[in-house]
Amino acid sequence: MFCKNFTLKILAFCVAIFATFALANGALAYQFMADYIETDHGEKVEGTLFKGEHATRFEVKSGKKKNTIQVTRYDKGLVWLIDLDKKTYHESFVPNLSNIYGDAREPIIVAKGANFTREYIGEEKIDSYIMRKFVVKTTYKLKDIEVNDVYYEWYRTDFPLPVKTSNLDGTVTTEYKNITFRSLAPTLFETPKGFKKITD
Repeated sequence: MFCKNFTLKILAFCVAIFATFALANGALAYQFMADYIETDHGEKVEGTLFKGEHATRFEVKSGKKKNTIQVTRYDKGLVWLIDLDKKTYHESFVPNLSNIYGDAREPIIVAKGANFTREYIGEEKIDSYIMRKFVVKTTYKLKDIEVNDVYYEWYRTDFPLPVKTSNLDGTVTTEYKNITFRSLAPTLFETPKGFKKITD
């Protein structure tokens, strides 16, 4: 069975990816694949992310959820959690997920109404690229609790998402590597044939 915290974290991550592309000059047509690395206080998850026109696919290749895939269909409001070892998949309907598809311009669901600032603080070289580094400060309410987040972002000039993010002490990070812009097969964003559908 999939870990709910893991599922929510990856779902939020995929929503943020798609929302950023939707807002970056209306670039919904951007498609790419990239290696994705996430660290969280010593725990590491590695995988491959595919971003299609109206969907994302995240293949987990290390960590506790190795050999699992999450496909998020923003056009249908659906998330499929696929277990390659058990040959099963779990389908979830996510309210408001489909709002990111189309003309929606308020894609942040949890942090809607947040106070947000991004300040340029210099340049750093990462993997042979000169990155623009920013410090981001945001304040928002989550279940009536005020949350204050401060973290760093690094940007390449040819990629609209932050290539790397990190909290201030570097214990929680995300990073893209080997980014390739290319057309992706629609079958990447479908449920696999022969797999059993399971429900809660």
